[in-house]
Amino acid sequence: MIEFFGVLSYETKLEVAKLKSKISGNIFLVVTILTPIITSLATIFNGNFKKVWYLILILTIIFVFITVLMYYVPTKRVDSFKIKTKVQIENGNILQIVEELNTFLVKPISKVKKVIDYGCFYAIIFNMGDITNAFICEKQLLIKGTLKDFEELFKDKLESKKQSSKI
Repeated sequence: MIEFFGVLSYETKLEVAKLKSKISGNIFLVVTILTPIITSLATIFNGNFKKVWYLILILTIIFVFITVLMYYVPTKRVDSFKIKTKVQIENGNILQIVEELNTFLVKPISKVKKVIDYGCFYAIIFNMGDITNAFICEKQLLIKGTLKDFEELFKDKLESKKQSSKI
């Protein structure tokens, strides 16, 4: 059995929040690029150029502003969540328990798409998912098993994205 238990550190929570913000920023970037294209096509078929170009300008400014916020504004409320999480890996399943919220999730190891090593923590990412719904396993919270056992279990799916800066 491999088990991680405890409250994630501020650094880990901040790094996960930044990764999630980057994904959201990418979504808004796509919307920002598509909005002028779609409204330009609507203008061609509508013929009301002046109103549509104002709409394009306003929407583009709004989406650019939101995109910049998603990429660059640090998450200030990251440390407000002090919830203990337990991630157990045993018998071909991964169990995540959040006792304070009375919730748990069980997923089979076979559903793991990849495990990303970010230096201080691992993100276990499942099929049809990304960092936004990953199980986060902070290395310093390992209480049963070893990191070597963990890496051996996921050796075919392990990717390294260790940060050069201190996390």
